[in-house]
Amino acid sequence: MFRPLRILAAFRTGSATTISKWRIVDRQAQTVGVHWQVEQPLLHPLPAHPFACCVSREVTLNGYGQVTFETNRYSVPADKARKHLTLRTYPFIIEVLADNQLIATHPRSYARQQDILDPLHYLALLLERPGAFEHALPLREWRAKWPPAYETLLSILRQQQPTESAAIRTFVEILALHQNHAPAVVQTAIEQAVQEKLTTPAGVRFCLNRLLGPTPTVAPLNLTEQPALTAVGHQALSSARYDQFLSADCLRQAAARLYANEDRKGVVADTNTTTNCSCAIKEKNLLSP
Repeated sequence: MFRPLRILAAFRTGSATTISKWRIVDRQAQTVGVHWQVEQPLLHPLPAHPFACCVSREVTLNGYGQVTFETNRYSVPADKARKHLTLRTYPFIIEVLADNQLIATHPRSYARQQDILDPLHYLALLLERPGAFEHALPLREWRAKWPPAYETLLSILRQQQPTESAAIRTFVEILALHQNHAPAVVQTAIEQAVQEKLTTPAGVRFCLNRLLGPTPTVAPLNLTEQPALTAVGHQALSSARYDQFLSADCLRQAAARLYANEDRKGVVADTNTTTNCSCAIKEKNLLSP
């Protein structure tokens, strides 16, 4: 088939690759496909990481824990900030690095003289200075739009804790969960903690872990090789067996010695005595149905 006919067939099938293969660029003797076969073995592999299409520059941290770019000020985490930092500016985001480690990301602002603040960047500072909680601008902006459960939790903590500072520190510790988890998940965990009266950092973390990883289903034990254990936990209960257990003289004597707060040697001896008595009772089949 002549070349024009091949190109026409490519147009009919809509194959761009086929069209390029037979196309000839002006002042070139060979087709694009022939040149591609020559150049392909000479190409280098792609880099291990994508090219950073940004403008990078060194910046200095100001007295308010911010870096400035084009008249706008962007916050930096108080516990990770350094005097000299690296700023990467992309078309829509701003990245701040310390020792080549990414420590902050902000949406880029094209306005002027703006403060772009992340309230999470100031939590470490509030743990040291809880009195600034009511006056810190990042927290006031966040507080104006956070869910009602947060205010409920803060009110409960103020009632539970002995001082205002202790209540604020506990609340800030709970807010710090936002640093490693999605806001929606943390919000749900706080709402569940308030509802279930688990208003402590450990209680909120418990609700959070329950949301992230539900309680796994435990498979039953395989007692095929030990059939004698299959009846454990299913035998009929009888108070007479417990009375007989409590009436054993050796157990009463051991318990009396333990409650007498004897020295450690005596406690160990009594424990051995208790173990021996328990073995003797088991030999009488007191736990069998």
